[in-house]
Amino acid sequence: MTSRPDYELTEVGEIPAEWHVRPLSDLITRLENGLNYKQTSNKEGIPITRIETISAETIDAERIGLVNGLSDDEVRSRKLHVGDILFSHINSVEHIGKTAIYRGEPPVLIHGMNLLLIRPNTERVSPLFLLYYLKYGTTRNRFKSLAKKAVNQASINTAELRTFKLPVPSLAEQDRISSILSAVDGAIHKTDEIIAKTQQLKKGLMQQLLTKGIGHTKFKQTEIGKIPDQWGVVPLKNVGEWYSGGTPSKSKKEYWGGRIPWISPKDMKRVTIDSSSKSITELGLETGSRLVPARSILVVVRGLILARDVPVAMNLVSVAFNQDIKALVCSSDFEPEYVLYALLNSKRRILGMTSMSAHGTKRLPFEELAEYGIPHPQLDEQRKIASGLRSVEEKIAFETAMKSHHQALKRGLMQVLLTGKVRVKVD
Repeated sequence: MTSRPDYELTEVGEIPAEWHVRPLSDLITRLENGLNYKQTSNKEGIPITRIETISAETIDAERIGLVNGLSDDEVRSRKLHVGDILFSHINSVEHIGKTAIYRGEPPVLIHGMNLLLIRPNTERVSPLFLLYYLKYGTTRNRFKSLAKKAVNQASINTAELRTFKLPVPSLAEQDRISSILSAVDGAIHKTDEIIAKTQQLKKGLMQQLLTKGIGHTKFKQTEIGKIPDQWGVVPLKNVGEWYSGGTPSKSKKEYWGGRIPWISPKDMKRVTIDSSSKSITELGLETGSRLVPARSILVVVRGLILARDVPVAMNLVSVAFNQDIKALVCSSDFEPEYVLYALLNSKRRILGMTSMSAHGTKRLPFEELAEYGIPHPQLDEQRKIASGLRSVEEKIAFETAMKSHHQALKRGLMQVLLTGKVRVKVD
């Protein structure tokens, strides 16, 4: 790739002099909304797209609908062609402009309502180049500006979309740019597959190690299921000391922006926490906050998140925390990391304890949580179990970091390739 200084200032920014600015209408043969047809509730019919079909910006065969009663002519006229692009023109502002390309799976897919079909004219534009340009961050921001906003929804008029301008290099350069970006996408996809397989391995390994342990041959039936004969069952109230948190007054600025990490449920997106989105200056009665040491176990006990999940995490640094979280400081008989995995393995059961409070907030009753029993091996075996699961967790963390690296590389490449700031060699 080589840099070129010969640019022209256009309505879409500086682009190479030999590139052209074209309205979308010049590059496509079809732009229309989909078939408004009642979808069947059974599992038979012809696959049809829905808004959620492209929510992850790929065509998700698990999130399509099904229709019956279409004539052969309707199927022929409405089915997607390989290279067709689906575009979300009616959605929340956050999701407006999402796109996905049809690569031939499923073999027959009908274009459904509330997604625009964009059919590229392959004599003028590469479908992949067009897809990448529509996905480009600056383009997405232009779509958001173009959209008409209403309550919880935005929409883009198809007539305006037809006039949407974009820079167009030669077909050969488009293909080379698409090839480079596709290679990075391939690396991201491969990393996704590794993460998914490793997560599946972790799930199976957790179930194995936390119910059968290491090297045991004799088992007994308990209130939490079969466990090794040498293990016991201990309620969480006996695992260590539990603590409640609090939130400093938001009206007193002197309580915020200090050096004490302060955790709220939104910080608990990972099972280990080494940072926080906010920090405070003081602990004690004045702020309602207390500090728990590193390697405590944090459990969310209140909030809307409990409708679908029970976030559980272990802090790697000393932290304060808010009133929606309970913290468990384990006694010397328990390896904190083992307790973390035992709770992660029990999330479905713990979720069943949740209820709606009188104020309409989801809560996890602490009195029930405290009585919940976890398997109790000897400390040495707890550490071995935790070590085995940690190695899998580290693999997931490594691959997740690699995915973030690939995604950042892709964003950088899109920035320079789709605008012509860096040129590609074309044979």
